[in-house]
Amino acid sequence: MKKLLYLFLCATTFTVSCTFFDSEDNIPAYLSIQSLQTQVNQDEGFNSNALKDVWVYADNELLGVFPVPVEVPIIVNNEITEITLFAGIRNNGISGNPVAYAFLNRLDYSLNLVGGQTEVLNPVFTYRDNAIFEYVEDFEGAHALGHDLDTISSNGLVTTSEEAFGGSKSGKLYVDEEKPELQFGSTFVYSAQNLNNQSVYIELDYKNDALFFVGIVAIVQGQELLQYKVAIPARDDWNKIYVDITDELSVTGVDDYRIAFGLGLEDGDSEGTVYIDNVKLVHF
Repeated sequence: MKKLLYLFLCATTFTVSCTFFDSEDNIPAYLSIQSLQTQVNQDEGFNSNALKDVWVYADNELLGVFPVPVEVPIIVNNEITEITLFAGIRNNGISGNPVAYAFLNRLDYSLNLVGGQTEVLNPVFTYRDNAIFEYVEDFEGAHALGHDLDTISSNGLVTTSEEAFGGSKSGKLYVDEEKPELQFGSTFVYSAQNLNNQSVYIELDYKNDALFFVGIVAIVQGQELLQYKVAIPARDDWNKIYVDITDELSVTGVDDYRIAFGLGLEDGDSEGTVYIDNVKLVHF
């Protein structure tokens, strides 16, 4: 792998020539990053992540955004190289939309890198101190996702022990031919007044056999306007998504909001089931 990376660097027109690398003093060192982990406090929900990429800086210069696992080549210019890592997500679950997740702390390393040698890093990211967890739902007790948004009053989110991500229970969305629609929002209303266009995300873990939707109910002059941000396809195993609702809450006139979920029976299906857990509403 190192040889392939070396050949690739020589084959490109990356502002340096192959003769630059021929010098023993300029043989690259490598950073080996095999996984990205997180650590959470008690009030930050279950510990889960869907970190896909690492943003790597060396001496304040961006080397690139790398899917993990990766070995990053670095030309050593100083006795000590200052390395900075940012954790990357796929915004709204879209593979072509990588972003550095703003709520996680950066990691800084001062490394004595040596050309031709590999430095192994095992990054563990934590949430920033100024990240506000407005709502965290683990479904271990009574949940606060009971605001009905559909026309079927007897249908709603239920707590179940059939599936669980972090504890012993999860939230279950279910539709069938008798009750083909389920839409609901958070019981509590949250203020959009002091967000100042800063990042707002819904995090959740999910497992589903049917397409479902996540978004907000924007409250404008007392009127509730349902706006779904993402449609999430079926997944056999538990997965995590980071839903960016910043733009929806930055619109002039939005006073308050709820987070919202929806599930509808698809053509040709007789039922549909979604399990959600570890729901978090996070902002600055």
